[in-house]
Amino acid sequence: MSAADVTVVIPARNAAATIGRAVASVRGERVHEIVLVDHACSDDTVAMAEQQAPRALRVVRADAALHLGGVRQRGVDAVTTPLAIWLDADDEFLDGRVDRLAARLDAGADLVADAAEVETVDGARRVLPIPAFVQRPGGWVRLFERNYLPAPGVIGFRTEVLRRVGYDPTQHGPEDTDILLRALDAGATLACEPTPGYRIHALPTSLSRDMRNQRAMYRALLLKHAPAHVQALYLANGWSERVALWALHTIALFTNDLPAASSQLDAIARLADDVTDDAIVEPDGPQPYAEGWRLAFARGTLALLAGNDGLALEALTDAERRRPSAEGANNLGIALVRHGRAADAAACFATAVARRPDYVDAHANLADRPPTRVTTHPFRAHDNRLDYVLPTTVQA
Repeated sequence: MSAADVTVVIPARNAAATIGRAVASVRGERVHEIVLVDHACSDDTVAMAEQQAPRALRVVRADAALHLGGVRQRGVDAVTTPLAIWLDADDEFLDGRVDRLAARLDAGADLVADAAEVETVDGARRVLPIPAFVQRPGGWVRLFERNYLPAPGVIGFRTEVLRRVGYDPTQHGPEDTDILLRALDAGATLACEPTPGYRIHALPTSLSRDMRNQRAMYRALLLKHAPAHVQALYLANGWSERVALWALHTIALFTNDLPAASSQLDAIARLADDVTDDAIVEPDGPQPYAEGWRLAFARGTLALLAGNDGLALEALTDAERRRPSAEGANNLGIALVRHGRAADAAACFATAVARRPDYVDAHANLADRPPTRVTTHPFRAHDNRLDYVLPTTVQA
């Protein structure tokens, strides 16, 4: 790789407060140029970027009406080098990132993701590795279940691959996961770089903290992939039928297809694979919990969503007996509310908060009248960006 091979692309919307840090982090990296996609900034973003740019910076304009998918496509279309790497305007590169990602691309990968470091508003930092189950051969299919990459929006890529696949201009959030899944499904290859090369600055104002929008956009991207095709991908990539069925159940919950979600649970229960209720199918996987708890929590949660409150109370009580958890206590509290047991429900919500102090749903259920927040999926067991972290505007 030479410096002429790589472009760093930065989409920005009114990022004057952070763009200088982002652009300055490219100093010392071997790149051809920085492309700044100006998403109709009304502040000093462009001037601040030009002031801090360590080398050539080219500004391209993106119309204010564009969603994030369209903005990113504007950036891809502007690249003139064979390789490129994303950088968000509120984050920064760590030293050597360009060389590490470019080496993976030079070795034949079409896309490359790396481990990251997250910094919270109080200055605390921690490393987010790429889970082992994603790094194994065929591991990319697990991204259908949810995003398991620390920073999917800032990958390195072969320009012609993303240009051929194209960002969906209707996606305003998870546009990164959307293009990854479509590119990989079309035959692109993904490499994983274990060295953290990116620092995420976790801000409560980020669009990714808007869970309602994230769920809506995630539903839209998943609906592009037929369940039977996804199941075939799992099996073709060496995953068991049980793992594939759990993935389909997860997808069905995200797409709000409750009959399909129920059908997948029934299919899991019928499997003749000698897995007992106490067995943990994937000790190093995304849900390293006993199958009995997973089924009880899933059935109870699905019953809540479907309005079958009797089954919900029974199954979620069983789930709490099998494995006390924050999400189990929260959902059990909703079932108790629906049975007129408000005091018992409040105790469950308080238990959920005690088990996970940053749990937004449980905090909201303690405050709301009536409480309604159901957590549809078990919490991730591996390190992640804390999807449920309490925004600064919410009081415990």
